[in-house]
Amino acid sequence: MAFKSLYDSLLEQGLITPDPPPAASEPAPDVVSLTGKAFAKAVLRSEEFRLYIIEGLMERDLPPAVLCRLMDHGWGKPVEHLKVTNTSNTFEALTVDQLEARAMHLAEMARRLRQGDGDTRDEQVH
Repeated sequence: MAFKSLYDSLLEQGLITPDPPPAASEPAPDVVSLTGKAFAKAVLRSEEFRLYIIEGLMERDLPPAVLCRLMDHGWGKPVEHLKVTNTSNTFEALTVDQLEARAMHLAEMARRLRQGDGDTRDEQVH
């Protein structure tokens, strides 16, 4: 039993129309000589891929990695690393009393989090 391609299946179901033949000035790509980049561009520009994305979004079964990449391109990629430039507030410079006060303050914030108390932001703890 031979398997049909996604294109053939969608064509049979009437979900897509056949692609027009390539224009004379635009020769069909030679699959054997395609570079990785050219192959990726061909896949991304294909009707099959666009339908896959749309169906995946509609059916909510799009792989998370594909959805993340779409959001990265659509909304901008989030920052992946932070650079700390102010290191003057080190624990070694604090007295024992200051360290104890900071620990007590953090413990109180943790209690509020456990109890579901709303705002736990504090500008003093960095």
